[in-house]
Amino acid sequence: MISKKVLLDVISKYSLGGLVTQVKWSIRDKKLDIVFGGNTAGYKGKVEYDGDFTLKEGDYAIWSSDQLVKNISILNEDILIDAPRKNNIPTHINLADTNYEISFTLSDPANFESSPPKVVERPKPNASFDISDEFIVRYIKSTDVLASRGANLFSIKSAEGFTGSELVFNTQVGETSINFAIEADVQQEIKEYYFNSDLVRAILKANKNYQSGTFNLYVRDSHILLIMLEFECEGIKTQYQINNTINS
Repeated sequence: MISKKVLLDVISKYSLGGLVTQVKWSIRDKKLDIVFGGNTAGYKGKVEYDGDFTLKEGDYAIWSSDQLVKNISILNEDILIDAPRKNNIPTHINLADTNYEISFTLSDPANFESSPPKVVERPKPNASFDISDEFIVRYIKSTDVLASRGANLFSIKSAEGFTGSELVFNTQVGETSINFAIEADVQQEIKEYYFNSDLVRAILKANKNYQSGTFNLYVRDSHILLIMLEFECEGIKTQYQINNTINS
C-alpha cells in the first residue's frame, strides 16, 4: 500500500511540469532513487524517497510520467502497487484501489542510459541562503510577469545591501526589467550571470510544500558555475544542479 499523495509528489518533483517524462525508478533497500537530466540538458536532478515504497528492488523504466500521473489521478488515496516481472525485469506497474485496477506498461531499462547522470557532491558554496516562502513567491511572480513576453532567462549577482550581503535577481525583456534582492551569505564577489528562469520556476513550484530548502551558488573567478537547489519534505529529498547559460 502506498499513498496517492506520495506518488504524485515524487513524480512532480522530477517531471517539473512535464519537462521530464522518461526516467528510471531505482529501488534499493525499500528506498526510491530517481536521477534525471544531464550535461546536454543543462541540469541534473535527484529525487529520493526513504519511505517504504513496497515495490521489490530493481529498476523500473517509466516511458511516460505524464501518462502515469493520469492513471494515478483517478485512484483513491490508498493504492495497492506491485510489478510483475519477466526474466527478473519489471514489465508493468499494477495499481489498484476499491474502484479500479490499472496495469501500466513499463519500458525495458536497457532502453535508458546505462549510467544516469551523477549529481556531484560539492564543497561549501560560495554564496547561499535558506529558501523561504517569500523568496519562492517573489521569484515566481517576477519571472511569470515577463515570461509571456518571451523572457526565459534571469540573472544573479552579488551586492551590498543595507543590512549586509545580498544576491540580486533580475529578469528583463527589452527596456522592462524586474529585480529583487535576498539577504545571503556571500563569500566573494559574484559577477552577473544568467540562468534558465523557466527551469528554476518549475523547480520552485514543484517544491512549494518544502519543509526546508537551500539555494547555493558555486563560483570560479567571480563567475557562477552552477546553482544547486536542495529541499526536504516528508521523507522526500530533492536536489537540482543548474548550469549557467551566458555571462553579462
